[in-house]
Amino acid sequence: QSANRTFSARNEIPERMPSRDSQERGSGTTRVLVGLAVAIAYVGAAQLGFRVAFVAEQITTVWAPTGIALAALLLFGIRLWPAIWLGAFVANAGSEAPLWTALLIASGNTLEAVAGTWALQHVRDFSLTFQRVRDVVAFVIVAAVVCTAISATVGVTALAIGGLVLLDVPGRIARVLLENAPDEESNLVQRRLTHQTIAH
Repeated sequence: QSANRTFSARNEIPERMPSRDSQERGSGTTRVLVGLAVAIAYVGAAQLGFRVAFVAEQITTVWAPTGIALAALLLFGIRLWPAIWLGAFVANAGSEAPLWTALLIASGNTLEAVAGTWALQHVRDFSLTFQRVRDVVAFVIVAAVVCTAISATVGVTALAIGGLVLLDVPGRIARVLLENAPDEESNLVQRRLTHQTIAH
């Protein structure tokens, strides 16, 4: 136990989740500066993520801001959530999507981080040092699997309502097969796709 405390102190990482009282300490100026730094880091990471986007500008295979948001709330408290929302809103407001979609996506991203932090705070003896396997497993299940579904669901739904993505998975698969099919089969699939398009 003493060795863990020494390791924690040297690396300035709390061994246990910060209590609410400790999270609320400090001047308002410090919290504002930390919030601005987090928001700026979020926007910067989001811009890098947008570079590997597909289907729509906001749908990307790499999204580092999720980790930044969760780490910030775990270290500085859930009260820092406005900084996450601001960073997410600014990042998405700069895209070609309508402004209201940026509002929804930012809310989903913030809810994801808040839910993940809240859940980990209620995991018994959860340690931020991740020296125990159970801490790593809890983090992966809660933060990387369960809570990420929140922002993904809200984001895709907002983009679908805005007409920026089409939830036409069968049609996409058919088009891929069409590109690799023989001429006769290709013509048949093409006629069926055309008929479905006219019907809609």
